[in-house]
Amino acid sequence: MPPAPASDSSARARSGGLASPLREATPYPDLWANLPEVIALARYPNVAMKATGAPSYSGHAYPFPDIHDNLHRLYDAFGPARFFWARTSRACPAHGASA
Repeated sequence: MPPAPASDSSARARSGGLASPLREATPYPDLWANLPEVIALARYPNVAMKATGAPSYSGHAYPFPDIHDNLHRLYDAFGPARFFWARTSRACPAHGASA
């Protein structure tokens, strides 16, 4: 796991978000193995979660019911201001831009 971001609120941190996992290299049950560590990053106000790649963590078709609980856990940890679904993260306050 990378080093934790600075606790200084002026520091900016980028999160990789939920990038598409390598299915052929990662068995499905292990895709969420680091969820507790990711949720722990929410304690830093300068870290945000981009969930665009979340469907690739599902073993089911739309509406991807098997990932709802984990997405709720991430949303609860990061809150509405730091959890988003977007192609880019320019509007994310954690990245230094205003919405």
